[in-house]
Amino acid sequence: MTIATPTRPAGRAGARPTGPAGTRPSSNTGKGTATAQTAPDARLVSLAHAVARLWVEVESGRRSPRSVAHLLDHRLYRRLQHRWITGAPPARVRRVHVQAATANQVDVVAVVEREARVGAVALRLRRRHDGWCVEEADRPEDRTRHVPAGARVAAAH
Repeated sequence: MTIATPTRPAGRAGARPTGPAGTRPSSNTGKGTATAQTAPDARLVSLAHAVARLWVEVESGRRSPRSVAHLLDHRLYRRLQHRWITGAPPARVRRVHVQAATANQVDVVAVVEREARVGAVALRLRRRHDGWCVEEADRPEDRTRHVPAGARVAAAH
């Protein structure tokens, strides 16, 4: 038994899509095994938002660094302990972006609004045997401007 399939006239587009409409193409390149990037679950996004909120509370002096020490990697806590409180005005976490790097590590970017300025706090959370821990933290606006050696810098008048 043969099944006849209708053919389209040459040169004309079909009346409807032939593939799965509305789906994105697979990111698998066909070589090796691709790791599936899944969206983090809602609990992890809530955790990331709470950690970012605690971060800006410590920054503004509303909360002591010791109160969040159990959430931080001990090396990060030592590094931040004496320079963390900036006395900055209170901030509000506007949005949190969470990207799962591996099953045990997520990268978080929190968009933070402070007065009329908007900045970011970047956090790396790592799963430990007893829960999640902040392993790295950074604020891009804290970085000093890098001037390459030998570059000419115009003097301000």
